[in-house]
Amino acid sequence: MILCFISFSCFAQQEKRGTIKVRKVETDTLHRLKGKVYLPSQLSEAEKPKYPGGSKAMEDFIIANTKLPDGIMPGYSDICNLTFIINADGTISDIKFIRGFKNCLPCDQEVIRVLGLMPKWIPGKIGGTNIRVLHEYSSGFAVPK
Repeated sequence: MILCFISFSCFAQQEKRGTIKVRKVETDTLHRLKGKVYLPSQLSEAEKPKYPGGSKAMEDFIIANTKLPDGIMPGYSDICNLTFIINADGTISDIKFIRGFKNCLPCDQEVIRVLGLMPKWIPGKIGGTNIRVLHEYSSGFAVPK
C-alpha cells in the first residue's frame, strides 16, 4: 500500500462582492472566542494549531495507523478532501468530506477512523486564549497493480 499524504490549510472567507473579509480581534472580545471557528487565513503562523511533533510526525502517524480496506482492487488510486475542526482543547471534531474517495466507502471510513485515533493537537491561540480552527486535509490511497 502506498499512502499519499497532503495536509494544507487554505481558506478565505468571501463577501458577496468577492472581497476577502479579514476580522481583526480586539483584546476585549477574547472572552467570545471559545465557540467561534477560525479559518487559518485569519491567523498568524504562531496562532495556528499544530500537530504534536509537526507535519512529519502527523504523516508518520497516519501511515503507521492506516490499514488498506478489504476489497480494494489492484491499481486503485484516488484522493479525498475533507475538513475538520481542531477544538480549543486540541481534539478533532466535525469531520466533513468535501470529496470522498470514488467508489470506495471503506476508504472514507478508514480516513475517519485514523483521524479519530490522532493525539490531541496543540490548539490555535489568539491573545493566549485557545480557539477552534478549521483545517483542510487531503489523503489518498494508491494500490500497486
